[in-house]
Amino acid sequence: MHRMHCRFSSLRHQGIVLLAILGPVSLAFTLHLWGERTSVGALMLLAEPLFWVGACHAFIFLILTGHWRWGAAFLTGSLVGAALLRSPTPPQVVEQIQTPWTDALHSCASQTPAPSAPIRVLGWTLEPGTQVDLAPLLAAEPDLVILHGIDDPEIGRALAEAMGGEAKVLPNGQGGGVVLAVRGAFQACGGPQDTWEMPLPSREGRENRIVVTLPLITGVGAVPLITAQLEGPGPASNWGAWPSRLLRGAQRTAAVTRALDSNRVLLLGDMQGPTTFPQTRAQFIGAGLQPVRVPPTWPTRLGPLPLPPLQALDQLWGGSHWAPLATYRLEAQGQVRAPFLVDLGISPG
Repeated sequence: MHRMHCRFSSLRHQGIVLLAILGPVSLAFTLHLWGERTSVGALMLLAEPLFWVGACHAFIFLILTGHWRWGAAFLTGSLVGAALLRSPTPPQVVEQIQTPWTDALHSCASQTPAPSAPIRVLGWTLEPGTQVDLAPLLAAEPDLVILHGIDDPEIGRALAEAMGGEAKVLPNGQGGGVVLAVRGAFQACGGPQDTWEMPLPSREGRENRIVVTLPLITGVGAVPLITAQLEGPGPASNWGAWPSRLLRGAQRTAAVTRALDSNRVLLLGDMQGPTTFPQTRAQFIGAGLQPVRVPPTWPTRLGPLPLPPLQALDQLWGGSHWAPLATYRLEAQGQVRAPFLVDLGISPG
Protein backbone atom coordinates (compact mmCIF):
# COMPACT_ATOMS: atom_id res chain seq x y z
CA MET A 1 0.00 0.00 0.00
CA HIS A 2 2.84 2.34 0.89
CA ARG A 3 4.57 1.50 -2.42
CA MET A 4 1.41 2.34 -4.38
CA HIS A 5 1.07 5.64 -2.52
CA CYS A 6 4.70 6.56 -3.33
CA ARG A 7 4.19 5.65 -6.98
CA PHE A 8 1.02 7.76 -7.18
CA SER A 9 2.81 10.67 -5.50
CA SER A 10 5.69 10.41 -7.99
CA LEU A 11 3.30 10.37 -10.95
CA ARG A 12 1.47 13.39 -9.53
CA HIS A 13 4.70 15.33 -9.19
CA GLN A 14 5.74 14.42 -12.73
CA GLY A 15 2.35 15.50 -14.03
CA ILE A 16 2.59 18.87 -12.28
CA VAL A 17 6.11 19.40 -13.65
CA LEU A 18 4.91 18.58 -17.16
CA LEU A 19 1.91 20.88 -16.79
CA ALA A 20 4.14 23.69 -15.48
CA ILE A 21 6.21 23.45 -18.66
CA LEU A 22 3.51 22.79 -21.24
CA GLY A 23 0.97 25.29 -19.85
CA PRO A 24 2.88 28.50 -20.67
CA VAL A 25 4.24 27.01 -23.91
CA SER A 26 0.76 26.00 -25.12
CA LEU A 27 -0.64 29.44 -24.30
CA ALA A 28 2.21 31.17 -26.13
CA PHE A 29 1.83 28.88 -29.15
CA THR A 30 -1.89 29.64 -29.34
CA LEU A 31 -1.26 33.39 -29.10
CA HIS A 32 1.51 33.19 -31.71
CA LEU A 33 -0.82 31.30 -34.04
CA TRP A 34 -3.97 33.40 -33.61
CA GLY A 35 -2.59 36.60 -32.09
CA GLU A 36 -4.72 39.67 -32.65
CA ARG A 37 -7.28 37.87 -34.83
CA THR A 38 -9.48 37.73 -31.73
CA SER A 39 -10.06 40.39 -29.11
CA VAL A 40 -9.12 37.93 -26.34
CA GLY A 41 -5.78 37.17 -28.00
CA ALA A 42 -5.06 40.85 -28.65
CA LEU A 43 -5.84 41.84 -25.07
CA MET A 44 -3.70 38.99 -23.70
CA LEU A 45 -0.74 40.09 -25.83
CA LEU A 46 -1.23 43.65 -24.63
CA ALA A 47 -1.20 42.39 -21.05
CA GLU A 48 1.85 40.13 -21.53
CA PRO A 49 4.06 42.13 -19.12
CA LEU A 50 1.49 41.56 -16.37
CA PHE A 51 1.69 37.82 -17.02
CA TRP A 52 5.44 38.09 -16.50
CA VAL A 53 4.91 39.82 -13.17
CA GLY A 54 2.56 37.03 -12.13
CA ALA A 55 4.99 34.37 -13.36
CA CYS A 56 7.83 35.87 -11.29
CA HIS A 57 5.65 35.91 -8.17
CA ALA A 58 4.58 32.30 -8.79
CA PHE A 59 8.20 31.20 -9.28
CA ILE A 60 9.33 32.88 -6.05
CA PHE A 61 6.39 31.38 -4.13
CA LEU A 62 7.17 27.85 -5.38
CA ILE A 63 10.85 28.18 -4.47
CA LEU A 64 10.12 29.54 -0.99
CA THR A 65 7.63 26.75 -0.28
CA GLY A 66 10.18 24.08 -1.23
CA HIS A 67 8.71 23.13 -4.62
CA TRP A 68 11.86 24.01 -6.54
CA ARG A 69 11.21 21.43 -9.28
CA TRP A 70 7.80 22.91 -10.00
CA GLY A 71 9.30 26.40 -9.92
CA ALA A 72 12.12 25.46 -12.30
CA ALA A 73 9.64 23.79 -14.66
CA PHE A 74 7.31 26.80 -14.61
CA LEU A 75 10.21 29.19 -15.24
CA THR A 76 11.41 27.03 -18.14
CA GLY A 77 7.95 26.94 -19.70
CA SER A 78 7.55 30.71 -19.29
CA LEU A 79 10.91 31.46 -20.93
CA VAL A 80 10.19 29.12 -23.84
CA GLY A 81 6.76 30.71 -24.27
CA ALA A 82 8.23 34.24 -24.29
CA ALA A 83 10.77 33.18 -26.91
CA LEU A 84 8.01 31.61 -28.99
CA LEU A 85 6.02 34.86 -28.98
CA ARG A 86 9.10 36.63 -30.36
CA SER A 87 10.07 33.99 -32.90
CA PRO A 88 10.40 35.08 -36.55
CA THR A 89 7.08 35.63 -38.30
CA PRO A 90 6.73 34.40 -41.89
CA PRO A 91 5.98 37.43 -44.08
CA GLN A 92 2.56 37.66 -45.67
CA VAL A 93 2.16 38.43 -49.34
CA VAL A 94 1.17 42.09 -49.62
CA GLU A 95 -0.60 43.38 -52.70
CA GLN A 96 0.14 46.91 -53.84
CA ILE A 97 -2.47 49.63 -53.82
CA GLN A 98 -2.48 51.30 -57.22
CA THR A 99 -3.48 54.97 -57.05
CA PRO A 100 -2.21 57.92 -59.10
CA TRP A 101 -0.48 59.45 -56.10
CA THR A 102 1.29 56.26 -55.00
CA ASP A 103 2.63 55.80 -58.53
CA ALA A 104 3.77 59.44 -58.61
CA LEU A 105 5.41 59.16 -55.20
CA HIS A 106 7.20 55.98 -56.17
CA SER A 107 8.58 57.68 -59.26
CA CYS A 108 9.60 60.77 -57.31
CA ALA A 109 11.19 58.82 -54.45
CA SER A 110 13.32 56.84 -56.87
CA GLN A 111 14.67 60.06 -58.40
CA THR A 112 15.42 62.01 -55.20
CA PRO A 113 18.79 61.79 -53.43
CA ALA A 114 19.00 58.88 -51.01
CA PRO A 115 19.74 59.71 -47.36
CA SER A 116 23.50 59.83 -46.91
CA ALA A 117 23.84 60.55 -43.18
CA PRO A 118 22.30 59.40 -39.88
CA ILE A 119 19.01 60.94 -38.78
CA ARG A 120 17.16 61.31 -35.49
CA VAL A 121 13.41 60.61 -35.37
CA LEU A 122 11.09 61.69 -32.55
CA GLY A 123 7.65 60.11 -32.14
CA TRP A 124 4.90 60.69 -29.60
CA THR A 125 1.18 59.94 -29.29
CA LEU A 126 -0.58 62.48 -27.08
CA GLU A 127 -4.05 62.91 -25.69
CA PRO A 128 -6.08 65.32 -27.85
CA GLY A 129 -6.21 68.91 -26.70
CA THR A 130 -3.26 68.72 -24.31
CA GLN A 131 -0.42 71.21 -23.99
CA VAL A 132 3.16 70.18 -24.68
CA ASP A 133 6.46 71.57 -23.46
CA LEU A 134 8.55 71.49 -26.63
CA ALA A 135 11.83 72.42 -24.94
CA PRO A 136 12.86 68.84 -23.95
CA LEU A 137 11.94 67.60 -27.42
CA LEU A 138 13.85 70.29 -29.26
CA ALA A 139 16.87 69.87 -26.97
CA ALA A 140 17.29 66.42 -28.52
CA GLU A 141 17.75 68.06 -31.96
CA PRO A 142 15.52 65.71 -34.00
CA ASP A 143 15.49 65.73 -37.81
CA LEU A 144 11.92 64.42 -38.03
CA VAL A 145 9.11 64.90 -35.51
CA ILE A 146 5.80 63.00 -35.64
CA LEU A 147 3.20 63.92 -33.01
CA HIS A 148 -0.06 61.96 -33.14
CA GLY A 149 -3.19 63.15 -31.35
CA ILE A 150 -2.80 66.93 -31.63
CA ASP A 151 -3.43 69.54 -34.32
CA ASP A 152 -2.33 72.80 -32.70
CA PRO A 153 -0.95 75.21 -35.37
CA GLU A 154 1.13 76.98 -32.71
CA ILE A 155 3.02 73.75 -32.02
CA GLY A 156 3.66 73.34 -35.73
CA ARG A 157 4.97 76.90 -36.06
CA ALA A 158 7.20 76.53 -32.99
CA LEU A 159 8.68 73.26 -34.28
CA ALA A 160 9.34 74.68 -37.74
CA GLU A 161 11.04 77.78 -36.35
CA ALA A 162 13.20 75.90 -33.84
CA MET A 163 14.22 73.19 -36.35
CA GLY A 164 14.88 75.64 -39.16
CA GLY A 165 12.52 73.74 -41.39
CA GLU A 166 8.85 73.15 -42.11
CA ALA A 167 5.86 71.70 -40.27
CA LYS A 168 2.52 70.24 -41.33
CA VAL A 169 -0.54 70.34 -39.05
CA LEU A 170 -3.19 67.91 -40.23
CA PRO A 171 -6.50 67.83 -38.28
CA ASN A 172 -8.69 64.77 -38.65
CA GLY A 173 -12.10 66.25 -37.81
CA GLN A 174 -12.58 64.24 -34.61
CA GLY A 175 -10.12 66.00 -32.36
CA GLY A 176 -6.47 65.16 -32.36
CA GLY A 177 -4.71 64.89 -35.70
CA VAL A 178 -1.02 64.77 -36.50
CA VAL A 179 1.80 67.32 -36.50
CA LEU A 180 4.80 66.61 -38.73
CA ALA A 181 8.00 68.64 -38.68
CA VAL A 182 11.28 68.28 -40.57
CA ARG A 183 14.66 69.96 -40.48
CA GLY A 184 14.27 70.80 -44.15
CA ALA A 185 11.17 70.88 -46.34
CA PHE A 186 8.27 68.70 -47.46
CA GLN A 187 8.66 69.73 -51.10
CA ALA A 188 10.99 66.94 -52.21
CA CYS A 189 8.86 66.29 -55.30
CA GLY A 190 8.56 69.97 -56.17
CA GLY A 191 4.80 69.81 -56.85
CA PRO A 192 1.88 71.72 -55.33
CA GLN A 193 0.95 68.83 -53.02
CA ASP A 194 3.27 67.54 -50.32
CA THR A 195 1.03 65.29 -48.17
CA TRP A 196 -1.22 62.42 -49.24
CA GLU A 197 -3.83 60.71 -47.09
CA MET A 198 -5.81 57.48 -47.08
CA PRO A 199 -8.53 56.52 -44.57
CA LEU A 200 -8.21 53.41 -42.42
CA PRO A 201 -10.99 51.34 -40.80
CA SER A 202 -12.36 53.20 -37.77
CA ARG A 203 -15.13 52.90 -35.24
CA GLU A 204 -17.81 55.58 -35.07
CA GLY A 205 -16.44 58.82 -33.70
CA ARG A 206 -12.85 58.16 -34.72
CA GLU A 207 -10.98 58.81 -37.98
CA ASN A 208 -7.90 56.66 -38.51
CA ARG A 209 -5.73 57.34 -41.54
CA ILE A 210 -2.40 57.06 -43.29
CA VAL A 211 -0.42 60.19 -44.10
CA VAL A 212 2.41 59.91 -46.64
CA THR A 213 5.06 62.58 -47.16
CA LEU A 214 8.50 62.82 -48.73
CA PRO A 215 10.49 65.22 -46.51
CA LEU A 216 13.87 66.43 -47.71
CA ILE A 217 16.16 66.63 -44.68
CA THR A 218 18.83 69.28 -45.02
CA GLY A 219 22.23 67.72 -45.59
CA VAL A 220 20.80 64.19 -45.55
CA GLY A 221 18.39 63.51 -48.42
CA ALA A 222 14.77 62.53 -49.05
CA VAL A 223 12.96 60.09 -46.74
CA PRO A 224 9.66 58.49 -47.80
CA LEU A 225 7.68 58.78 -44.56
CA ILE A 226 4.40 57.03 -43.70
CA THR A 227 2.53 57.80 -40.50
CA ALA A 228 -0.46 55.69 -39.50
CA GLN A 229 -3.07 55.59 -36.77
CA LEU A 230 -4.61 52.12 -36.43
CA GLU A 231 -7.80 51.20 -34.60
CA GLY A 232 -7.54 50.85 -30.82
CA PRO A 233 -9.65 48.70 -28.50
CA GLY A 234 -11.77 51.64 -27.33
CA PRO A 235 -14.73 50.92 -25.06
CA ALA A 236 -15.63 47.32 -24.24
CA SER A 237 -18.58 47.44 -26.67
CA ASN A 238 -16.04 47.85 -29.49
CA TRP A 239 -13.79 44.92 -28.59
CA GLY A 240 -15.57 42.42 -30.83
CA ALA A 241 -14.96 44.46 -34.01
CA TRP A 242 -11.57 45.81 -32.96
CA PRO A 243 -9.35 42.96 -34.34
CA SER A 244 -10.93 43.12 -37.79
CA ARG A 245 -10.48 46.89 -38.08
CA LEU A 246 -6.95 46.68 -36.71
CA LEU A 247 -5.88 44.00 -39.19
CA ARG A 248 -7.53 45.68 -42.18
CA GLY A 249 -5.78 48.90 -41.23
CA ALA A 250 -2.44 47.09 -41.03
CA GLN A 251 -3.07 45.46 -44.42
CA ARG A 252 -3.82 48.80 -46.07
CA THR A 253 -0.79 50.42 -44.44
CA ALA A 254 1.42 47.58 -45.67
CA ALA A 255 -0.09 47.87 -49.16
CA VAL A 256 0.75 51.58 -49.36
CA THR A 257 4.27 50.84 -48.14
CA ARG A 258 4.63 48.15 -50.78
CA ALA A 259 3.40 50.53 -53.48
CA LEU A 260 6.14 53.05 -52.67
CA ASP A 261 8.63 50.21 -53.21
CA SER A 262 11.52 52.04 -51.56
CA ASN A 263 14.16 50.56 -49.28
CA ARG A 264 14.49 53.93 -47.49
CA VAL A 265 10.87 54.20 -46.37
CA LEU A 266 10.08 54.83 -42.71
CA LEU A 267 6.76 53.87 -41.12
CA LEU A 268 5.98 55.41 -37.76
CA GLY A 269 2.57 54.66 -36.36
CA ASP A 270 0.25 54.55 -33.42
CA MET A 271 -0.15 50.78 -33.91
CA GLN A 272 -2.33 50.18 -30.83
CA GLY A 273 -0.39 47.02 -30.03
CA PRO A 274 3.12 45.66 -29.48
CA THR A 275 5.35 44.07 -32.12
CA THR A 276 4.31 40.68 -30.71
CA PHE A 277 1.03 41.06 -32.64
CA PRO A 278 1.97 38.37 -35.19
CA GLN A 279 -0.51 39.21 -37.97
CA THR A 280 0.36 42.91 -38.01
CA ARG A 281 4.05 42.09 -37.92
CA ALA A 282 3.71 39.65 -40.82
CA GLN A 283 2.04 42.35 -42.93
CA PHE A 284 4.81 44.88 -42.40
CA ILE A 285 7.58 42.34 -42.94
CA GLY A 286 5.83 41.29 -46.15
CA ALA A 287 5.96 44.93 -47.27
CA GLY A 288 9.76 44.89 -46.96
CA LEU A 289 10.06 46.50 -43.52
CA GLN A 290 11.89 45.49 -40.38
CA PRO A 291 10.98 46.60 -36.84
CA VAL A 292 13.17 49.15 -35.11
CA ARG A 293 13.29 48.39 -31.41
CA VAL A 294 11.56 51.21 -29.54
CA PRO A 295 11.56 51.48 -25.72
CA PRO A 296 8.25 50.83 -23.95
CA THR A 297 6.24 54.04 -23.85
CA TRP A 298 2.84 52.94 -22.44
CA PRO A 299 1.31 53.26 -19.88
CA THR A 300 3.20 55.88 -17.91
CA ARG A 301 0.38 56.23 -15.40
CA LEU A 302 -2.89 54.74 -14.20
CA GLY A 303 -5.02 57.72 -13.29
CA PRO A 304 -2.81 59.79 -10.98
CA LEU A 305 -0.50 56.86 -10.17
CA PRO A 306 2.80 56.74 -12.11
CA LEU A 307 3.72 53.44 -13.75
CA PRO A 308 6.80 52.07 -15.51
CA PRO A 309 5.94 51.78 -19.24
CA LEU A 310 5.34 48.18 -20.29
CA GLN A 311 4.63 48.18 -24.03
CA ALA A 312 5.69 50.08 -27.15
CA LEU A 313 2.40 50.87 -28.88
CA ASP A 314 4.11 53.53 -30.99
CA GLN A 315 6.24 51.63 -33.46
CA LEU A 316 8.91 52.47 -36.03
CA TRP A 317 9.57 50.25 -39.04
CA GLY A 318 12.23 50.86 -41.67
CA GLY A 319 13.41 49.65 -45.04
CA SER A 320 16.76 47.96 -45.61
CA HIS A 321 18.49 51.32 -46.17
CA TRP A 322 18.36 52.01 -42.43
CA ALA A 323 20.33 50.59 -39.50
CA PRO A 324 19.14 51.32 -35.92
CA LEU A 325 21.82 52.96 -33.78
CA ALA A 326 20.16 53.91 -30.48
CA THR A 327 16.76 54.55 -28.89
CA TYR A 328 15.75 56.74 -25.96
CA ARG A 329 12.59 57.39 -23.94
CA LEU A 330 11.89 60.97 -22.87
CA GLU A 331 9.82 62.46 -20.05
CA ALA A 332 6.08 61.82 -20.53
CA GLN A 333 4.99 65.26 -19.21
CA GLY A 334 1.89 63.71 -17.60
CA GLN A 335 0.77 61.95 -20.79
CA VAL A 336 -0.29 58.29 -20.84
CA ARG A 337 2.44 57.61 -23.40
CA ALA A 338 6.03 58.83 -23.36
CA PRO A 339 7.87 60.26 -26.38
CA PHE A 340 10.80 58.37 -27.86
CA LEU A 341 13.87 59.12 -29.96
CA VAL A 342 15.48 56.79 -32.49
CA ASP A 343 18.85 57.32 -34.12
CA LEU A 344 19.09 55.69 -37.53
CA GLY A 345 22.24 55.18 -39.54
CA ILE A 346 22.85 54.01 -43.09
CA SER A 347 22.96 50.23 -43.48
CA PRO A 348 26.34 49.04 -44.79
CA GLY A 349 24.52 46.62 -47.09
